[in-house]
Amino acid sequence: MARPSPRSTDAAVAAALLVALPASLVGQRIDEFMAAARRGTAVYQDRGAAIAAGYRPMGPESPAMGRHWVHPGLLLQGAVDPARPQILSYATIGGQPVLVGVAYAVPAGVELPDGPAPREAWHVHDGPVVEEAVQPDHDAHSAARAGPGAGGVAVLHAWIYVANPAGPFASDNWALPFVRLGLAPPAGAPQAAARALALASGGAPFYVEQLATTTELTAAAARRIESILTAAANTVTGWLASRPDQPLDPAEIEWLARLWTEAWSEARAAARR
Repeated sequence: MARPSPRSTDAAVAAALLVALPASLVGQRIDEFMAAARRGTAVYQDRGAAIAAGYRPMGPESPAMGRHWVHPGLLLQGAVDPARPQILSYATIGGQPVLVGVAYAVPAGVELPDGPAPREAWHVHDGPVVEEAVQPDHDAHSAARAGPGAGGVAVLHAWIYVANPAGPFASDNWALPFVRLGLAPPAGAPQAAARALALASGGAPFYVEQLATTTELTAAAARRIESILTAAANTVTGWLASRPDQPLDPAEIEWLARLWTEAWSEARAAARR
């Protein structure tokens, strides 16, 4: 099955996305800004160039965010420059790391850039990166409501290479599980279907860790949960191998959503035992 690169969707993405601008750039045309943002980050499609520039991996690869690569120097500067994001997000697509988005970070509690991204799109990270990455509500703390002196950093995700069905600034991009598997994300697909597909691209351990953030798991419970999710992953993998190479139809989307809902319910029940 062909594995399309996010780069093949540049024209559609450029027409649909906005990224946070510094106040001085608010008046620029969006297409001009997008061109500048892409010029500034295109080199990092080669992850070796990101390493040479000072970006370092932090935390696990998330099904809906990829893996964050952080530039400590830019993080300390706390400036919002579209061409110099503090964070690069890579997702494993076709066995290779692909740059799918970026994020900007400033100290929490400072004045946020004045548009065009709504200030509510910024959220606060105030814990260890590894723990924050697996939180089920990792973007629940709005930076727009953070008062002066708030700890941590305010973060704004920007999906400049893979369009996000939830919006260009939403933290989780549930198109990624489809893209990882070479599938076109159907419009309006429920998040549960995307989560089922994430299992087929190695997401089971991530979800075990996610449950562990809200429930103190025994070793036996963790093994049981991993077994449940691995079985679901194997079901999805087998189905993918046998289906024709064509867009997903509504019945398949419904089946995937039901598969996830049932597996996750069973996993959560195992976590409580």
